[in-house]
Amino acid sequence: DGEFDVVTNAASIAYLTRPRELFAEVHRVLKPGGLALVSFSNRVFAEKATALWLSKIDEDVALCSVVRAFFAFGPAGGWRNVSSVDLSPHPTEGDPLWMVTAVKA
Repeated sequence: DGEFDVVTNAASIAYLTRPRELFAEVHRVLKPGGLALVSFSNRVFAEKATALWLSKIDEDVALCSVVRAFFAFGPAGGWRNVSSVDLSPHPTEGDPLWMVTAVKA
C-alpha cells in the first residue's frame, strides 16, 4: 500500500469491464499526493471496447468525462485536482490523444 509516486494507464481504459476495481487499486498503491495518469484516444478495437466507451466515441469531452467519473466514484475524498487535457497533434495529423490526471488525496 502507498508504494508508488505515479501510476499510468495508457490506451487501455476503453477495454476495462471493471474500472471501479482498477481505480480502487490505483488509489491503494499510490502514495498520498501520488499522481494517476490515464491517456487514451478515440481509436479503439470496437469489438473489444465497452459499450459505454463506444457510446461516447465521437465526443471528445464525453470520453474525458467518463474517465473523470471513474475517479469520482472512488473512495470518498480519495482524489483531488482531477483534470483533463487534449494532447492531440494538429487536427489533420495523427491520432487524437487525451489525458486525465488526478492526485491521491
